[in-house]
Amino acid sequence: MKGPTTILAPTLTVRGKKVLVVGGGNVAVDCARSARRLGVEEVHLACLECFDDMPAEEGELTQAREEGIQIHPSITLNEIIGEGGKVKSVKGFQ
Repeated sequence: MKGPTTILAPTLTVRGKKVLVVGGGNVAVDCARSARRLGVEEVHLACLECFDDMPAEEGELTQAREEGIQIHPSITLNEIIGEGGKVKSVKGFQ
């Protein structure tokens, strides 16, 4: 039998003023909400599912919207365009 294990949480650093989180589940919503709390001005969450079929809990989605997170359901992302080591734009379609 092993003794207790200490789990160290990673230190998160957020750079930039905009963040896009891809996914529609609770983990994606948690990431978006964490980015907002870490000071990101504009947070977007994009997922394949329509809003009613998103796997995230309804309460999580409600709180995310109340925190100013912009939710984009029914989006298929097909290209990430970078410039100078940063994301310049993301292309997708509904």
